[in-house]
Amino acid sequence: MVAGDVFEEHTIGNDVVAEACERIRGVGIPVYAIPGNHDFAGAPESVWARPRFEACRPENLHVLSSRTPVAIEDHRTLLLPCPLEERHTVRDPTDWLTDDTGRDVLEDAIRIGIAHGSVTGFESDDDATTPNLIDPSIAERARLDYLALGDWHGLKKISGRVWYSGTPEPDRFKDNRSGHVLIVEIDRPGGAPRIEEIEVAHATWIERSVGLWSDDDVAALERELKGLERPLSTLLKLELEGSLGIAAHERLRAMLDLQSDLLLHCRVTGDVGVVPSESELAELCSSGLTGAVARTLVALAERKNEAEAMIAGRAIQILYRLTRGGGLERKP
Repeated sequence: MVAGDVFEEHTIGNDVVAEACERIRGVGIPVYAIPGNHDFAGAPESVWARPRFEACRPENLHVLSSRTPVAIEDHRTLLLPCPLEERHTVRDPTDWLTDDTGRDVLEDAIRIGIAHGSVTGFESDDDATTPNLIDPSIAERARLDYLALGDWHGLKKISGRVWYSGTPEPDRFKDNRSGHVLIVEIDRPGGAPRIEEIEVAHATWIERSVGLWSDDDVAALERELKGLERPLSTLLKLELEGSLGIAAHERLRAMLDLQSDLLLHCRVTGDVGVVPSESELAELCSSGLTGAVARTLVALAERKNEAEAMIAGRAIQILYRLTRGGGLERKP
């Protein structure tokens, strides 16, 4: 079961539609999906009504786009879909469910609700302004054996019968236990669900805040990045602060340039200032025009104006690189 948002939006390319259909076909078991707030069913341009989807649609994919009970008789199971017909609605998507819903379709069945939205009292302090709001007590009132929820991207238990599985891949730098699927086993109508959490994520998202004040700090960060088990599947966000000598700053720059090539994604924020050591200053300021430029930049870097100091520090770094025979080439 996929509780909404198979597709990110109705404007995705036909290539994405075709590939998604092939991926679902390759699963080899029936897949039951409802439209969510990103791929809601009521749009005139709905991806579900697109000719490319119809041409590629796998036989094992069942799109439950209406409030119609679906019987899986081989398993004595009744699916009660609560699809979204628009992106945002003030109506509870599950409000059509009652104790009697679907019993004329399949009696004495395991009753599974599938819905997409936020639950009351969850994430928002003002439920009145939250769209697609679901009252999780519907599981008890409609005598559901399980309610599968979508929308929240992380794995979360609401109650013993109500869960968000979250997205099968993380999609942001946030520790919300995304990257899982749930195996739910129910032996009989009214039986307690047994929930097994299965981690399926391929990508690893890492967020770090690092202070760099010495060569040892740079070396420690380098060891950590070299120790990443799957760099090609790793997304890294580094927030840096501190100040380093020119040589250590060059080492940091080269290391980050390498990681941007190795990692799936590397984002660096913050700033590490350049504070030359006495020996580095002596070498830069020793003679000639280079020395005069270096002394001017050092004076600017020592000012209280942070913007000027940062620019001067970078200029000192470039000057140092040029005096060592290095070029100016840098990644954008």
